[in-house]
Amino acid sequence: MATSPRSCRYTTWNTSGTAPCKTAQGSSCLSAWAGRSLDETRCEVVVVVVVVVVVVVVVVVVVVVVVVEVVVIVVVVVAAIAEEAAATVVVVVEIELEIIILVVVAAGAIAVVVKLVVVLALLVVVASAVVAAVLTLVAL
Repeated sequence: MATSPRSCRYTTWNTSGTAPCKTAQGSSCLSAWAGRSLDETRCEVVVVVVVVVVVVVVVVVVVVVVVVEVVVIVVVVVAAIAEEAAATVVVVVEIELEIIILVVVAAGAIAVVVKLVVVLALLVVVASAVVAAVLTLVAL
């Protein structure tokens, strides 16, 4: 009695990619796929895995950038507070400096929010790709 293809884990494929040539369970899995082409299924799984990996890498990079930007904003705010505490300059210069700092902080905050929205969108893509991968594997 042939092993069900669903229970087989394939480690290598033949050169045409139409059937597994080596499995974790041995030859019983090979006979279960006799005469059946797996090109489409194999490609779907590979594409989903590649998409998930790329999206995860992009999400990690964006998260690192957001963290760095948050640190920069905190440093700018702390510098502004320190500047205010050690105010020895003319009031007009202080006001201009505070306006510049507020503009920089606001621009940085907007950039962080935009990047967080991008991260959330990428996480939705990852989740849908994972669901597609699971459904594809279940369909095997």
